[in-house]
Amino acid sequence: MNGENNYRDDDGTQASPKLIFETGVDFNAFADSESNEEKLSETTQGNENIELIHSNMQKKLIPVIGMEFETEEEAFKFYNAYAYGVGFSIRLSKFHKEKCGKLRDRLFVCSAEGKREKNKCDGSVKSHRAETRFGCLARMKISCRLNDKYCVTEFVPEHSYVTSSPCKTHFFRSHRNMSLAQIVEADMADSSGIAPKTTLELLSRQAGGRQNLGFILVDYKNYLRSKRTREMRVGDTGGLMMVDYDYFGDVVCFDTTYRKNKDERPFAMFVGVNNHRQTVVFGAALLYAETTDTFIWLFDTFVKAMSGKKPISILTDQDAAMAKALLSEWPETCHHLCIWHIYQNAAKHLSNAFEKFKSFTKDFGRCIYDYEDEDDFINAWNNMLEKYNLKDDDWLRRLFNIKEQWALVYGRQTFCDDITTTQRSESMNSALKKYVSYKYDLLRLFQHFQRLVEDRRYQELKAEFRASQSSPALSFPVEILKHASNIYTPEVFKLFQDELCKAHDCVLKFNGEIGSISNMKLSLIRSIGTTQSHLTQ
Repeated sequence: MNGENNYRDDDGTQASPKLIFETGVDFNAFADSESNEEKLSETTQGNENIELIHSNMQKKLIPVIGMEFETEEEAFKFYNAYAYGVGFSIRLSKFHKEKCGKLRDRLFVCSAEGKREKNKCDGSVKSHRAETRFGCLARMKISCRLNDKYCVTEFVPEHSYVTSSPCKTHFFRSHRNMSLAQIVEADMADSSGIAPKTTLELLSRQAGGRQNLGFILVDYKNYLRSKRTREMRVGDTGGLMMVDYDYFGDVVCFDTTYRKNKDERPFAMFVGVNNHRQTVVFGAALLYAETTDTFIWLFDTFVKAMSGKKPISILTDQDAAMAKALLSEWPETCHHLCIWHIYQNAAKHLSNAFEKFKSFTKDFGRCIYDYEDEDDFINAWNNMLEKYNLKDDDWLRRLFNIKEQWALVYGRQTFCDDITTTQRSESMNSALKKYVSYKYDLLRLFQHFQRLVEDRRYQELKAEFRASQSSPALSFPVEILKHASNIYTPEVFKLFQDELCKAHDCVLKFNGEIGSISNMKLSLIRSIGTTQSHLTQ
């Protein structure tokens, strides 16, 4: 592990994110009462008091020459438990092995053993770390016997410095280790977005105090950093997203309006609609710029990840760099502007009109949705500009110049899967804000984004269950509806049934003929007293 990235304790020493062995320390075995702890604190003033310290410990916890252990790990745990009671930390030291690789002997020493080696760079260091090694000779050595057990062959209890009181022993490195149960709870807290300090306080209360927890905040932060590094290397293949895109990727809504952090970096999402008319996520990316080159790279990478499949239609916001990149990378894909984004931009550029005229919202919406004839649309648009004195508005002029990308009258021949009217971007932005905070780092951002994706899939599973266990109600019992109810999902069937009902409100009349071609007038009753007519042949 790179020392430059390690967290440090309050005394300047590096914290260990993981110990070789678990501590195995029973924290209640050494201080039965508060008075006993104070007594030990007062008596640990030198080597002459080691016998008094031993007298306050259980005899079975004190090493004895000839004591046997089944494994090296068992011996480490025993000596570490003893060190906790006395008030010092231990570490692994010298060892010898047989030619076959079997351990012959191992020396466990006090962490203050030896002296820190001088570094050539010490002369250029402004702030030196505090000295933590004092040449202490306290140790325990084990050797392998003929019975394959490890026997204590050397034990030196005396220290060359004042050992710690039990209330401070939990700060030592060899006594700090997260148990499996603590790791599970910590992982759950981290996945839920709980801050490390808050998690530590919760676990401390469960353990009966920080001194009984077994690790400190810096160890937890080191663990999280190591875990996130491993997870970043593993990555996410997004296999289910590829399957979703293969089924429902004909129409894609690309949204970059959500800003991940204070730097205003956009979190871009590719979303679509499944067969239950639910929003489905195909992919996401955190962008560092919104240039044409960035979007070219993103669109190219997305298509490569999706086995070369390009969407039939894509809906985006009104961005020139994005439009240029789409024309370069996906020239055969129909580019439309998302209606929700248009309304968002209109609220910014036309705020005076929205505030001053209550009818402006209705008239603006009718220009987008209601007109199916190009001449009617253009006349309505010009009337709106005249009515609200907006002929010289630059934003509306630029919007009209790209009317083919957003006006409903120009999009009748392009499959858009009802995305323009269901405001997928708005719903996904609202949903994303519930899962993601701008405070999250990169890994946590995508972890919580994955939770959003999983919740979307769970909603799809619920819809599949309801569809399999129920049958939609028919407006009237005709065979075509009965057949459609068995083919379509309930949400899609509802759309089909509504369209079929509207067909009965149409009136078809003869409107003359030219040679062998008959002209017909098709009138659709919109509401009571209003009709919309079309001529057809």
